[in-house]
Amino acid sequence: ARRISELSYTLADQISPGSIYNQRWELRNGAHPERLQTIYNGADPAAFMPAGKPVGVPPVVVWVGRITPLKDLVTLLRAAALVHQARPDIQFRIYGTAPAGDEVYYQACLVLRTELGLNDAVVFGGYAPSAETAFNEGDVVVLSSISEGFPFSVVEAMLCGKPVVGTAVGGVPEAIEGCGIAVEPRNPEEMAQAILALMNDPARCAALGRAAREKAIREFSLRQCGVAHKASYMRLANRAESLREQLLKDDPLLARPDAAPVEPDGEAVRAAAPHVPDALRSDRAGDGHWRSPVAPGTVRRMLRLTLTHRHSAPDKTQGRPVLASRNVVR
Repeated sequence: ARRISELSYTLADQISPGSIYNQRWELRNGAHPERLQTIYNGADPAAFMPAGKPVGVPPVVVWVGRITPLKDLVTLLRAAALVHQARPDIQFRIYGTAPAGDEVYYQACLVLRTELGLNDAVVFGGYAPSAETAFNEGDVVVLSSISEGFPFSVVEAMLCGKPVVGTAVGGVPEAIEGCGIAVEPRNPEEMAQAILALMNDPARCAALGRAAREKAIREFSLRQCGVAHKASYMRLANRAESLREQLLKDDPLLARPDAAPVEPDGEAVRAAAPHVPDALRSDRAGDGHWRSPVAPGTVRRMLRLTLTHRHSAPDKTQGRPVLASRNVVR
């Protein structure tokens, strides 16, 4: 899989990770920095609307997700215990279920809740049919994961106008910067302090919630995601059209209706993609063709390549096809 990624990054005109944090993976695997353009996934603001809480309802911290070790509910429960000591009125509501294979972890969380004396303060609410409703029950949303990419749950909570206390993993810090608090993973003391800082300052909590929704609409909405993708496709399409016009100008043979696509020459492929790892290159079999460990058709389908090949003109290439250009959108 890593070799396929390296080949994809070598051939791609644009590489669009879902967060700035994830650029580290592409760069480590040979991507050119100038080809990186982050495009965030988007959520629908109309599907996640803020809703006010009834007067007199106790303050609530909400967590929504899958109950797995990766989500680290143990740290959340220990943080809840510290919050409970300072503010016994604050409730914690945990929504989600344990996937198959994680039932033992879920039971361990229930046992820990009892050991910490939190049976009344922490409620495991099971599956939440509506994440919007679940988030709007809270004053603050918390994320305790030890590993994330760019979680939708954070964006959805922000669209509901909730400040997020989230662990500084993956793209979480860049999502909540300016409208939430990032804390060290597996640090219940720091998480508890951040929760209390917001709960003890309702004005700040409300202001960060408003800022969270504004930022999510501006940077993480479906519209933003669509506009960014369209702009990328248009830019790459215009570049491809310009290249096509230049090729037709340089070589009128390309415009011939009988100029059928052909397989690229091995040397031309090497010249066009000099950074392709040797493990992905072909061995010359003496026939001038590029060979891959995977069937060429499979490689093309996996990488979604569109190749423009130069017509094989005997007077210019001695009958061998030459790769003229490539356009890859990933």
